[in-house]
Amino acid sequence: MNFFLNSLIAGEFGPDDSIYSQSDAFLKQPNVVARATEIFIERLRTNRQGEVLNHDEAEQHATDFASKRKWTIKGMVDLYFLVFIHIETRRIWVSPCTANPTGQWTSQQARNFQMHLQDEGLTCELLQRDQDTKYVDEFDEVFRSTGCKIKKTPARSPVAS
Repeated sequence: MNFFLNSLIAGEFGPDDSIYSQSDAFLKQPNVVARATEIFIERLRTNRQGEVLNHDEAEQHATDFASKRKWTIKGMVDLYFLVFIHIETRRIWVSPCTANPTGQWTSQQARNFQMHLQDEGLTCELLQRDQDTKYVDEFDEVFRSTGCKIKKTPARSPVAS
């Protein structure tokens, strides 16, 4: 998704798909986030041949890292956050941000997301994620403990994530 968000911010989807090219405008415009979500969902639903995949979307989630560059007292800093999206409803949960994401931090965000799911009365049967090294075994175990299967996207396949 990070590739996807960065591509959308950079305006690499063509004249119909890219609405704004600057990252600040991207984050401030809800219609751009909605369009980004639509494109992301379509990529999740189709395989490499463009065929629509039939999955039970009600219990599927996808996650990926995203980043935002911000000025701080220490100068320009990249802030990272995890984004979880519920495939059926397209609802997004965004984690708190950090300048130094670690495996321990991602595991804590997984626990936070599980608490959010419980509060909303949702379950997660399938979580799609990429193969980033920050997704440690503890991160996966948080989801497996609730019966959720982890689906890792193939390496070096930005269209699949």
